[in-house]
Amino acid sequence: MTRQTDDRHRWTDPRTRATDSLATGESAPTSSVTLTGPDQVTVVSGGVTVAQADVVPGPQVVLRFWVASHSLTADTRAELLRTAFSHAALVPRQRVLATVPHEESDLVAALHDHLTVTSTHVAGATCLVEGHVT
Repeated sequence: MTRQTDDRHRWTDPRTRATDSLATGESAPTSSVTLTGPDQVTVVSGGVTVAQADVVPGPQVVLRFWVASHSLTADTRAELLRTAFSHAALVPRQRVLATVPHEESDLVAALHDHLTVTSTHVAGATCLVEGHVT
């Protein structure tokens, strides 16, 4: 007897219709990381947006990250950060406030490759990371 996948208990992100396939061990589709505007980076996987970074220039640059649950591989996460930090407003020693979903601890940790972090706070479902561009 073959086992069929029961999709009734899968989590689906209502914003993108992305499922939690990585959590169930299924292979991830190829992701592409692209600049979708002068201040926005988008990750698309399987034709669905699974992550986004918005850069808001100012005296303190704000980086807003959104990630569909369990959707980024280490390589894709690194490319998302590399592309976001290529923004002209993110020069060395620039003050930055990054907002990251708190369950994305790998993304928070990866920010340390780009920032000298001065503080990290969890506020509800968001992790606030403050620092300066290295």
